[in-house]
Amino acid sequence: MPIDLREYFEPISHSLGRGETEPERARKQAIKLDEHDGLAVALGFENNSISKADYLYRDGPEFVVIEASDLRNQLDECHVQIRQLEEQELAKIRKPKLPIKIRKDIENKCYYPIKAELMQKWCGSIAVSERMCKENGITIRPNYKYTIVCKNETDIQVLDRLKIKMSGAISNIEILKTEDLG
Repeated sequence: MPIDLREYFEPISHSLGRGETEPERARKQAIKLDEHDGLAVALGFENNSISKADYLYRDGPEFVVIEASDLRNQLDECHVQIRQLEEQELAKIRKPKLPIKIRKDIENKCYYPIKAELMQKWCGSIAVSERMCKENGITIRPNYKYTIVCKNETDIQVLDRLKIKMSGAISNIEILKTEDLG
């Protein structure tokens, strides 16, 4: 029996942060995937049994997986860790500058936890959307895109760096702020 997807449409919003009384929201609406009242549970997935993004937006064959995350703390910690490891390596080799290979290895190691979490959500969201298509008799072949929506205060340079790191794993990805989401 098809599921009425309109029941799961809501504005894309972030979870409440410390000291916030209202969540940061976008004007754009999408299908809620996550939580006990999201589409994934309605499709038979146990809540928290599968890692998935927060929302799915569909326009014909275009399926946009949307993760609304405040990655500021994780990215700040990542950059602190990168600086610390670079300083340790510089002390070991006793040179003014690190070789590019060592710098890249350090960055990859530090970004790995963030990248792995986002990849799990990407894969889980595709599983949910494929089941949605099956349940609702949708026979088109989806073109997937991943949109990561960060809070408005996130530094744009940090977003660009994360996009570079994620681009190797997902070719069609966009990382933006809430205010930039249509």
